[in-house]
Amino acid sequence: MAPKKIKYLFILLLSVTLALESLKAQDSLSTEESMANNDNIHSIGLFGSIDCGLGLSYRFRNPSTNFGVQASALPLIGLNDFNVIYVGLAFQYYFFNREKVNLYGYLGGGTGLVLGSNVGTEPVFATGGLGAGVNFNLGKRWSIQCQLGLGHSFSEDMVTQNRNFIAPGLGVLFNLK
Repeated sequence: MAPKKIKYLFILLLSVTLALESLKAQDSLSTEESMANNDNIHSIGLFGSIDCGLGLSYRFRNPSTNFGVQASALPLIGLNDFNVIYVGLAFQYYFFNREKVNLYGYLGGGTGLVLGSNVGTEPVFATGGLGAGVNFNLGKRWSIQCQLGLGHSFSEDMVTQNRNFIAPGLGVLFNLK
């Protein structure tokens, strides 16, 4: 009885190993094809992060150099006599590029501005952050972006004494190419 179980276990492990090697080869071929094209990737969508922006988002990525930049902005929100704008910018470097998943590091910042008749134009807060993110490609057009980093507030009037914070981010982007 034991030799049959070992035989079946060996066949199962061999099959799984061959299947994984086949998938790995297909993935590397498709990645090499996309890298060979050197096409820049332009994406638009929605993104929210405490340290790198909130709102409508545009991302540019160059697969041949692994660099990217993402800008996010929340348009004017009217509140009585003043308006609030939130803008952010992040520079990204991609460490791992595959057809379905990309891993990147980022350095970014954001600020909130208040515009109004009685306050003029003044920044409400300014933040910066450093962290890592994962981009899940859902086909050729859609992607979900998740990131987590360490943020820092440059504003003096923070609610807490500690101005460092954990900065999660989430976005949904549509590739324009």
